[in-house]
Amino acid sequence: MSQSKVIIATKHSNQADAKEFHNQGLDKAQQKDYKGAIEAFNQALSINSEYVNTYIDRGVARLKLGDIQGAIQDYNQAINLDSNNSKAYYNRGNTYRKQGNNQKAIEDYNQAIRIDADYAAAYHNRGRARYDFKDIQGSSKDLQKAIDLFFDQGDIANYKQALDCLNNIRTSKQLSWDIIDVL
Repeated sequence: MSQSKVIIATKHSNQADAKEFHNQGLDKAQQKDYKGAIEAFNQALSINSEYVNTYIDRGVARLKLGDIQGAIQDYNQAINLDSNNSKAYYNRGNTYRKQGNNQKAIEDYNQAIRIDADYAAAYHNRGRARYDFKDIQGSSKDLQKAIDLFFDQGDIANYKQALDCLNNIRTSKQLSWDIIDVL
């Protein structure tokens, strides 16, 4: 076998290994084993340090464990590798919001929406962040857009959540802190 075929076969095998570790991380995160998920994501990244989704998913797991700075670092790395990844901006926005930095959260939600105009969860969470700034009109507009998109996408659970938020705004009730997570 020629040397170039060996290199290609090894690279393909490594990519499959990285994907397998990534999938193990997703499985562990689904089971709420966030430490185990991070370990699996670390393994995937040790094989392929340019696997954007692994940085994003590790960031979500880190946030679940309260490691806000680690999560932001992972989202920043994902954005450095792929500046058109709406999911990276969205999740970094969620992290900023959890940190209490609604201005940066809104900036990231804006960027996620610029990249993907049908990103219902980004509209939803931007609407909630705008509500925190007492921008009732902007909040209502974003939540209505999220409602329409969730309905069109068949996401009934999040449709109902966004509808409840909008109804609470209309009746001037305080919104609870429930961001929509995407892993």
